[in-house]
Amino acid sequence: MNGRHGWHGMVAGALLAAAGVVQAGSLTLVNHYWSPADFDADFGPGVQLQGSFNPIYDIMLRLATFPDMGDDVITETGPVAVDLAVTPIELAAIAHLPYQDDPWVQPYVGGGLGYYQIDLSAKGPAGALDYSVSDEVGVLLLAGLRLHLSPELILTTEASYRWVEARARGAETNGERSAFDLNLNGFGAGIGLGVFW
Repeated sequence: MNGRHGWHGMVAGALLAAAGVVQAGSLTLVNHYWSPADFDADFGPGVQLQGSFNPIYDIMLRLATFPDMGDDVITETGPVAVDLAVTPIELAAIAHLPYQDDPWVQPYVGGGLGYYQIDLSAKGPAGALDYSVSDEVGVLLLAGLRLHLSPELILTTEASYRWVEARARGAETNGERSAFDLNLNGFGAGIGLGVFW
């Protein structure tokens, strides 16, 4: 959906606020993978800020972008070629699991909520089509492993599942309006390298 303003500032403010209260933290650059149910799987870059408020529980703020998740969709009025880009902004809580009392290896599980900015364009046999879609809120589950390569350098690997659904609606023509569902539920993965303090 086009014409949104201000979310960049909200993310920046949340990052600064979180950084000011954590006992320890990390900033990680991540390469994400997402395979939604009804659309093409895609890789996307992201950044992740993680803050530790005690030895077990962390808060994680994540921003990523998936620029090429489009696919063909069959609607009531015929086939539609969809170009789809999704930008997740996710906030999750995680719990570290004990691993033989090894502080250098930290498995974790967690979950949270995400705001998913959805940009969509569509084309039919006769050319471009006017469809609109609203941003959505979804649910995220994740499990991962953080490896401390040094006191300041970490490597993270992660598996995830997202529940995200939306509906695209076309312009009204002769009293009828075409629409189709966007089922973005699906598994994902990520690997990243970051700094720890």
